[in-house]
Amino acid sequence: QSIPLLSVRLSVLQADFQFPLLTPSVPETKESFRLAAEAGIHMVLSTGRCQVECLHLLRELPQIRYMINCSGASIYDCEQERELYVEGLPMPLIRQMSDAVAPMECLFELMADGQVLTDRSRLERLSEYHNPYYIDIIAATRTPVDMAHLLETRQEPVAKLHLFFRSPEEQQQARTLLEPFGLPILSSVSENLEINQPHVDKGLGIRKLAELLQIPLAETMAIGDNLNDLGMFREAGYPVAMENAAPEAKAMTRYETASCDENGVAAVIHHVLQGTLEQLRKER
Repeated sequence: QSIPLLSVRLSVLQADFQFPLLTPSVPETKESFRLAAEAGIHMVLSTGRCQVECLHLLRELPQIRYMINCSGASIYDCEQERELYVEGLPMPLIRQMSDAVAPMECLFELMADGQVLTDRSRLERLSEYHNPYYIDIIAATRTPVDMAHLLETRQEPVAKLHLFFRSPEEQQQARTLLEPFGLPILSSVSENLEINQPHVDKGLGIRKLAELLQIPLAETMAIGDNLNDLGMFREAGYPVAMENAAPEAKAMTRYETASCDENGVAAVIHHVLQGTLEQLRKER
């Protein structure tokens, strides 16, 4: 089979490359990416995050040139350090949502151009927030800005809106304020909210990247393990679920590999390079 584009969800690599890097990287995964790139396969990272939040992984896996960022809203070229495509939220809408949550203490963050733009004065009050995992990420990756000035002057759409709160109760209060805008509101932890355009998902991202690279979708592979990978599985010619994937994800894939902890991504790449992918096809 010909598979010139292979998209991997960030979380299935997290067992190998933790944030921050506290353990040695898994050699099998690094070697599989190197061999795949040498064979001419575009190795793509698919994530809800921005490029700047994945620098640790990009340093370990320099073969990744393209990223499907912000849950599919952005395609980022790591070599040219620029967005190739963005399906973003228009700034007039961003300003309206900012006004809606203005009375609340929160990090109102714009994910754009591979960066996460956060108000400088709010960043100085990170000690008021209580999720240590997210606080470490925020402290290491945010670009401080004058948010009021940015909201007034920026014209270009932003790929994603991210809000972070001091408590789950404040998150729920903000959700109530934002629901009238009619946009999908997701959360990955009890203190955050993530907002994209309604039609945005990772399926849009892999479809647009395939168009840019002039690769038929039938010749693309997507590896994932969770519900926000369903769009990617819908579009890719070769959808692959991890053994530890959510049942809904497994139901949409024709192939299954080992779990994250058992180097499942490396195993898939090995089969692709050896021409033995059908060994991973699930029985119906």
